[in-house]
Amino acid sequence: MFIVAGVVDFYLRIKKIIRWLPILWQDYEWDYIYLLIIMKFKLKYMKEYFKDSGIASDKEICCEQIEQAEKLIDRIIDGDDTYLIKALEEIQPDEDIGAIERAHFEKDFNELCDILRRHMRTWWD
Repeated sequence: MFIVAGVVDFYLRIKKIIRWLPILWQDYEWDYIYLLIIMKFKLKYMKEYFKDSGIASDKEICCEQIEQAEKLIDRIIDGDDTYLIKALEEIQPDEDIGAIERAHFEKDFNELCDILRRHMRTWWD
């Protein structure tokens, strides 16, 4: 019985390594974007697991929080275009467009950190 469980566990771990290979292949150390890509990938599979299992005490709320984090990560990754468009919509004469872009980035980044800080430890109870 223990041998079968060990073989199944080994198979699942190999499958997980194969799933991560394309993400790790793209990884570089010099930019925070790669950290966000890894985080988004991990959150995606956590959300799928929580949806399918009974491990999360309130899986609907848990999945909504993870989805919000994923959306924020997408906006931060797409940053330059996303924040430039927002800044162009809001800019007033004599305003610094770069400051507006940075403010949108900071808002999204802080909201992402808040979601993780407040909720991450409650997702699997």
